[in-house]
Amino acid sequence: MEAICILLGEQSERVVDPATGQRKEDWWKTSQRVLGTQNFLKTLLTYKRDEISPALMKRIREKYVPDPNFQPDK
Repeated sequence: MEAICILLGEQSERVVDPATGQRKEDWWKTSQRVLGTQNFLKTLLTYKRDEISPALMKRIREKYVPDPNFQPDK
């Protein structure tokens, strides 16, 4: 869901990690908001994937594609 939010141009919230005291990205609330929109499915189905910038594709390929939990076919 984090990768979808990024592709849709959504911004994460910045929260303080209690374990480290450092600020980190938190995608949970953003994901809930995006999933809760009336036209979420339509947005995905009409997404212009051919217009994704090379920089954005690089970010997705480097951060999400290698993750074993990332399963775009499911």
